[in-house]
Amino acid sequence: MATMKTKLTVTATMLFLFCGCGKSPDSPVSASTGKPAAPVTTQRAVMESVTDDIEAVANIQFDPSQVVHVYPPASGKLLSVNVKLGDVVKEGQTLAMLMSSDAASARSDYEKAKIESERSDRAAQRAADLYEHHALAEKDLVDTKAAADSAKSEMVRALQRLGMLGLDEKNLSDNVPIRAPRSGVVFELGSAAGELSRSLDNANSIITLGGLDSVWVVADVLENDLTSIHAGQAVEIRISAFPGKAWNGTVAAVSDTLDPVSRTVKVRVTLPNPGHTLKPEMFATMRIHQPARKVIKLPASAVLRDGEIAYVFISSSGKYLRKDVALGHSNTSTCEIVSGINAGDLVVVTGAGFLNTQQESN
Repeated sequence: MATMKTKLTVTATMLFLFCGCGKSPDSPVSASTGKPAAPVTTQRAVMESVTDDIEAVANIQFDPSQVVHVYPPASGKLLSVNVKLGDVVKEGQTLAMLMSSDAASARSDYEKAKIESERSDRAAQRAADLYEHHALAEKDLVDTKAAADSAKSEMVRALQRLGMLGLDEKNLSDNVPIRAPRSGVVFELGSAAGELSRSLDNANSIITLGGLDSVWVVADVLENDLTSIHAGQAVEIRISAFPGKAWNGTVAAVSDTLDPVSRTVKVRVTLPNPGHTLKPEMFATMRIHQPARKVIKLPASAVLRDGEIAYVFISSSGKYLRKDVALGHSNTSTCEIVSGINAGDLVVVTGAGFLNTQQESN
């Protein structure tokens, strides 16, 4: 019975000692402090190639070199406008009809000039015949030919005036057709039928046409990114209307002016547009490619900070050494190391804070 009591006493004593410790027998213990050791894990530093492409919202615009404003060639009243917004027109197509007294005046001037030219030609022929028969002085012959040449020049001028109005010498109407100077899309109407219009001195065009053989892609880029953008840089354009498809081009121009409200600058790319697939005012995204650079990427937990100084710990020859580093782009999950450590170094990625506390306490 005594033996049984002794065994129970020894067992109770062992349980008291084991539980009173307050720690699991498997918990790691620091030899220097007797406190639980924080788990420390390392990761081999690897050099990576990264790019910092700039992405900006953009939209499609008409290429101004393919935009033409159609003005009335004479004063008068618009009888009709034969096109609507969005219509595709061909070069030479009649866009509108204008009734103008200028047309009647121009045709009258031409008829007068034609009659005078014919009369002068006949007079010059008679003078030449008389001169051959020695019945006319040479001076009179020269004067007659000069008058005929002058009359002919005046007729040519009057005919050109008819041509500017879209008329010819056989057209007897006072109505002036306004024709498309080039093929394109009607994207602005400045007048309607019934309006009175003055000639070329009028600041408002009747119709504005835009060609779509090429288009502009214009993006708003933040001023902080300007130092990384220059003409000739490769870009990738993606259009919201065509998911999964991309257009490649180069930066044609960077604006010299800054929008004071949005703090952005316009960046322009010119794209060929076969088949007129791209339409003005479509939304797009412009990605401006940047040169690749070499960095080491680490988890954010590996980097510690002391004021303006960033540092990490590396494992070397059984010791943990602090290394000050220069950071690149960083976020909540990763940090780019530009300098301070080398590829192949064993960097502490977990437990760096514990090592830092240990060093400070020592």
